[in-house]
Amino acid sequence: MKPLLRIAWLAVFLIGFSVLVSLQFMWLPVGSDVLGFVRFWLPIAGGLIFVLGYMLPREPAVWAAPLLAYLVPAAWFRRAEFVDPLAILLLLAASAASAFVFRRYLST
Repeated sequence: MKPLLRIAWLAVFLIGFSVLVSLQFMWLPVGSDVLGFVRFWLPIAGGLIFVLGYMLPREPAVWAAPLLAYLVPAAWFRRAEFVDPLAILLLLAASAASAFVFRRYLST
């Protein structure tokens, strides 16, 4: 039962992560290079976060992966306006909550 709960928890976390990243770039025009990059990067980052979170749930450093994945488009295009401080705080709080839940209840 715990593996299913772990998958469900990670799925909810990744849905929230995807919405947060989508909101970050929703003001860009449709044919933007940045949107093309995000469409490519988001599934890769989500897969990486899922695998790390599922395989290494007790490692606190694993929960830094969402923050790094969130910052990659800003670093790739060297544009600070892609970084929203409120979104970073929300992502850190969600990662901390996920790390706590995994360590306390869902790790084997």
